[in-house]
Amino acid sequence: AWVWDDPNHPELDQVVFTRHQVSNRGQARLDSVRLGVFVDFAIGCENDDLLGCQPASNTFFAYNQDDEDGNQDFSCDFGSNWMLSGHPPVQAVTFLDASLDGFTTYGFFNPGWNAGSEVTNYHHAMHTRWPTGEPIRYGGNGYDSTGPVTQWMFPGNPNQPGEWVMDAKDSINFLAHGIGMHDVGTLEPGEGTSLLAAWSYYRAAGNTNLENVNLMYTGVTELRRLYQSGFSGIGLVQETIGTQVADADAGFVLSPNPADEWTSVSFATPVRGRVQVFAASGALVFSQAIEDARGLTLPLGALPRGVYTVLFSSAAGLETRQLVLL
Repeated sequence: AWVWDDPNHPELDQVVFTRHQVSNRGQARLDSVRLGVFVDFAIGCENDDLLGCQPASNTFFAYNQDDEDGNQDFSCDFGSNWMLSGHPPVQAVTFLDASLDGFTTYGFFNPGWNAGSEVTNYHHAMHTRWPTGEPIRYGGNGYDSTGPVTQWMFPGNPNQPGEWVMDAKDSINFLAHGIGMHDVGTLEPGEGTSLLAAWSYYRAAGNTNLENVNLMYTGVTELRRLYQSGFSGIGLVQETIGTQVADADAGFVLSPNPADEWTSVSFATPVRGRVQVFAASGALVFSQAIEDARGLTLPLGALPRGVYTVLFSSAAGLETRQLVLL
């Protein structure tokens, strides 16, 4: 995970970027792989949160049902410690390098929810179905509707009358969380894939809850533009917020670093896994498997100058290093 720090681009101050990676470490071909991102947005008091998505921008989001956080009809009394003051923000998740192939709510008020079988519940959600196995249908609460089968719940703009959005009185999606899904398809043994997500926050002084939704639409459009430009012209201070670290014996060294035309990835003992290099934008620029070797050489001459992340993945976990090209 990382953030940007550039005073000339304050729109990035409220964005965290994460990359999620999955690898097929088995011996069998996987023919129906799906990646899902589960989010409990919990904007202050979550009892009055509403969910939505915008498939065209590969984004799903949460916003408050009105201009004041909390609802005395439920369990969050106005003035409680977890309540937000002022007009509540909008939070969004955008897939930058992958399509949003489905979005659904996920919660124990969903029809057919089985508290004893989370695997089944998630399986159906990842296929944009209710826990009963029935498909989501366009309109209403997505369950009682007679509309056509759809992969995306609540894709409308709540500022536009007549579009399909979540109803504040919706009882089966109440307190639900969101799952955005990307359909990967096939993964061969030893093959992997990844997903780059941007987690963003939108709130402007004086804006109503729905005006903040429009602010989110504008912000996501600009965020996608910056990504597609490779974040060109943005000064970078990259922070690794967190990573899963592999066994210490698998630690590696980059030398030279900073580098110019090449650098070596070196391990103390022979390892088996994969080395990948990501640009600051999150784009994958290099990938090579290691089979019982102590390292490899990264060719860097064709890459733009900047800061890169080198990731080593193995059965033991993940480990990263920062690489600077001068």
